[in-house]
Amino acid sequence: IHVVYMYNGGIYYRKADPMGVFGPTEQVPSPEGSANYNSPHVVCDTNGDPHVVFERDWYPSTSKCWYSNRKGGSWKTPVLAFNGLLVMYSRLALAGTNAFVAASTGTPAGTLARFSNLSGTPNLDLTAGTYLMAPCPVIDSSGNLFVIGRNSAAGHYLQQYDGNLNAVGNGVKLSTGTPNKTGEPIAAVIDGANLIHAIGNCGATGIDPESSSDIWYNTSQDGSAPAQGSVLGLSGTGWMGQVVYPHCALDANGKVYLAYRNESTGEGKITIVTNGQFADPATFTAAITDPNTSEQRRWNCQLAPAPGGGVYVTWDYNGICYLRPVGVTVTWPPLAATSTAAPTNG
Repeated sequence: IHVVYMYNGGIYYRKADPMGVFGPTEQVPSPEGSANYNSPHVVCDTNGDPHVVFERDWYPSTSKCWYSNRKGGSWKTPVLAFNGLLVMYSRLALAGTNAFVAASTGTPAGTLARFSNLSGTPNLDLTAGTYLMAPCPVIDSSGNLFVIGRNSAAGHYLQQYDGNLNAVGNGVKLSTGTPNKTGEPIAAVIDGANLIHAIGNCGATGIDPESSSDIWYNTSQDGSAPAQGSVLGLSGTGWMGQVVYPHCALDANGKVYLAYRNESTGEGKITIVTNGQFADPATFTAAITDPNTSEQRRWNCQLAPAPGGGVYVTWDYNGICYLRPVGVTVTWPPLAATSTAAPTNG
């Protein structure tokens, strides 16, 4: 289990063994000293080395986005991917010797970047704009890059890009059959059969009825349009897009897990997609962070697959980061916590 978190102007990393025991805290080099770094996205490569993308500041400030990795046994000095843009929802995908970074950037709607020389000093090869807001990159088994994001008011689209970040063909719409406009961000994964699973929200973008939002789910293969309308479920209050921020993961057995924050209750909820529908969600925590409080805490919950099936869900609340296994057989206690109030070596 690999965790990257931000606290008091710094960036920190911890790794746990299979028993859930976390090793010493490592501090990732801060590219600009103490600052408001946030929204890390962590991906491990086939060697188990973690890669991370993160940003500085938040809406409506112009901001920056960096990439780093821990190949070779220590964290490299982060390399700037985007600068002076309205960076939000930074995401990362790995393919062979390249790392692909994507983020919302305002103008253009999104920006893509490619890094190489990952074992040495990572090199920013090139960047390119995309018409997709909150772009989420996924890589298929042949190394093809697909990006899922919101095409302004037209809904969520899937667009293929080549290795040089040029669009391949036209984008295809995924959010079909939704009752109204879809909102960012989106969660997406790709399975071993190169089937892309996309999850997002709708009815939470200022278009009535805001009080009746839904989560939608759809699949697409090889960049083609889906053959069915988006499956809606879990409708009703608590699905407001500005707070929900869904995150999904594909477990070792091919199950798609979805986690989110319920705006009405503040609970953290988790469900699985089975037979094209959402199962009844379960509560994994009574309270998740809420950016709309005086505490100004973050709202994200994130999922990571466990080796034998099931997922780990992580979230933060009141200065503490929590980790809980869902559908995982473990021998360690069912709730692990590490305080962000002061990084420790224990």
